[in-house]
Amino acid sequence: VKGTSIEATVLYNIAHIKVRQYKYSDALQYHKRALGIRRALKDRQAEAQSLNDIGSLYILLKNNAKAFANYTLALKIRLSEKDIKGAAESHNNMGTLFMQNNDYKHAVISYQLALQAARESQAHAEIAKSYDGLYECFK
Repeated sequence: VKGTSIEATVLYNIAHIKVRQYKYSDALQYHKRALGIRRALKDRQAEAQSLNDIGSLYILLKNNAKAFANYTLALKIRLSEKDIKGAAESHNNMGTLFMQNNDYKHAVISYQLALQAARESQAHAEIAKSYDGLYECFK
């Protein structure tokens, strides 16, 4: 796979446009092309962002197993890259996925890990998501 980071960013942005148009399978193709370029360029943070967004797309496609696999891989990369803010986002996404599957025990753990990382990185939007998720779990 040849390509530049600019090309990967364009493909990534087109994928997001396709999501807004409810063209999820098209969006998936663009995300996968962007992911391939980002991997070839060894841009680990961008790769993790692509995997995270592919995970979110799989939720829209009602495929929670693939969503979980992508979220897990994104989290693993973010932790290895010490991307604390990204890890907070990944933990929150996993918490939401666990909650949708009525697995409140794992959802609470994920949201607590997200909150810890979000506080550390001062990611205010992720802090709010963590508290919202914890509230929904305990409700």
